[in-house]
Amino acid sequence: MIVKKSKDFVADEPIFKMLNKIFKGNDRFRPIGMYFGFIEKAHYIFMEHHLRKPGLYPGDMPFVMVLRFSPGISQNELSRILHVDKALTARSIKRLVKVGLVKKEIDKNDKRAYKLFLTKKAQKKGKEAHKLHKKWMMTLTKGITDNDLDKLTIILRKMSNNIIEAKNKYYKHSGVHK
Repeated sequence: MIVKKSKDFVADEPIFKMLNKIFKGNDRFRPIGMYFGFIEKAHYIFMEHHLRKPGLYPGDMPFVMVLRFSPGISQNELSRILHVDKALTARSIKRLVKVGLVKKEIDKNDKRAYKLFLTKKAQKKGKEAHKLHKKWMMTLTKGITDNDLDKLTIILRKMSNNIIEAKNKYYKHSGVHK
């Protein structure tokens, strides 16, 4: 596949110009996080623009995705899977219940716990959001070869493993509970 070289729009962004001055050359600690942040913010804006009308927010999508493929899990399990605190999960689920996208059922084995399920309305919205995500990924990866995407995935997986390892060490040595 021949990849057409596209304009480097990032070079014109003021924040990246500033960071290039700070991190000159081949500095090992160049601002990779700025690229992550830039992409994440753009993704959030894209999804918010398309999802707000149906009652979903971009921050809801990880919860909806997990519930779509793991119906009946508890809030605690949802927090663990998404690596978020229980308070964030509780607030998100409360809002999703209020707008009719999630339903809670008392766990027959533990009357203090609830099992979470998507409503039919949420299942439909989840499918729409999945299509939007595919559209976003096509935009994001335009002009990038499959080989380069494979390399990027390997690198990002290594970085993710480093984060999980560091997080586990922090919790183990700090006395803080996961």
